[in-house]
Amino acid sequence: AFNISQNKFDDEEPAWSPDGKKVAFVSDRDGQRAIYTADFALAGLKNIKRITFSGWDDQPAWSPDGKWIAFVSARPTRQPIYITSAEGGIPRIVDDSDMFAVSVTWAPDSTIVTDMPNDSTRAPLYQARPDLSSPNSGHPYEMRRMTTTRLDPGINKLNGRVADSYIALQARLKQEVGYDFLSVLADMTRPIDLTCDITCDTLSWHKAGRAFDTRLDYTDARGSALEIVREDQQGETFFRMFLRAAAQDGSMGEPMKQAPWDLGYRARWIIGRGEGGVKKPVPYGFYVDFTELARAYGWERISAHDGDDFDWRTNKVAAEYWHYQRMDELNWYQAMREVFSETELSTLSDWNTLANKLDYEPYLLYLKGVPAPSKAWQWYALEP
Repeated sequence: AFNISQNKFDDEEPAWSPDGKKVAFVSDRDGQRAIYTADFALAGLKNIKRITFSGWDDQPAWSPDGKWIAFVSARPTRQPIYITSAEGGIPRIVDDSDMFAVSVTWAPDSTIVTDMPNDSTRAPLYQARPDLSSPNSGHPYEMRRMTTTRLDPGINKLNGRVADSYIALQARLKQEVGYDFLSVLADMTRPIDLTCDITCDTLSWHKAGRAFDTRLDYTDARGSALEIVREDQQGETFFRMFLRAAAQDGSMGEPMKQAPWDLGYRARWIIGRGEGGVKKPVPYGFYVDFTELARAYGWERISAHDGDDFDWRTNKVAAEYWHYQRMDELNWYQAMREVFSETELSTLSDWNTLANKLDYEPYLLYLKGVPAPSKAWQWYALEP
């Protein structure tokens, strides 16, 4: 026997992949008990990768084909089983009941088996066959309430398919920045029958439970802790969000290297009139790049609006630096079908109503995947 993990961290519970080339293990090397994978070599572990982020995770177990890892994850009142891709990804809960699993293993037929203690002297066996299909297949998902996030007013629910990635992002951000920035949001899921004006989209990803809006600002005893940096890319304007770390001793975040953008009234209307604001001096201190962290969990920002009647240079609401959405290569209608039936969508997604009464361009409806009537010409989709 020899030590393949010679370091100061607590590396525990190794589990070998079926082909013997990889090992999954539990470690606290990032400050939180999580599951990692690594390639095995006689000289030690290589290509170490963290694959879980959302809890106190234990007992990794490889599926027979080596593509999945099941694990037990401790929660405040229960201890359910999750599975995740061996390459990393969004964990899926195997059973959303109040189970308290103490171990997990795979049967040869890919059934998961676990022990669950109860009041008797013998721990009962629990068996389940998890869904190992592609994330884009299967039946429509339900909306899940995000109990760790508050909206006032608003609906704190997300599409069940993306809920775990949001929970993981929230936990990771709290760890990185030192406070729970996502505990309060400006917006999350919108009612399906909500009709918007020019300041929002009636066919919004919020309705699909795949978008959230952060707070527009965040202040602490030292003042504003939220900064945005303007980035112009391929004719569009984006904003990157940074949060000042709670600890300013270098243990959290990094020094900002780019000048933030000032969207305040004086900057937009007096100093930089017509330019939408001006750059501010680079602030002193350590910051966390929220936009990059969100992207790592699949949540992408959108560009600012610059239309004739809704332009970020004259209307701060059009900046949209607070908006993040997760599309997973779906169009809008496909995303809506994950959580709504065609009958429920029939009124909202009527092509003629959207095109004639709400003034949507046909090519936009085509790109969003709205079912088109037979008389709708497909070449409209080519019109910019």
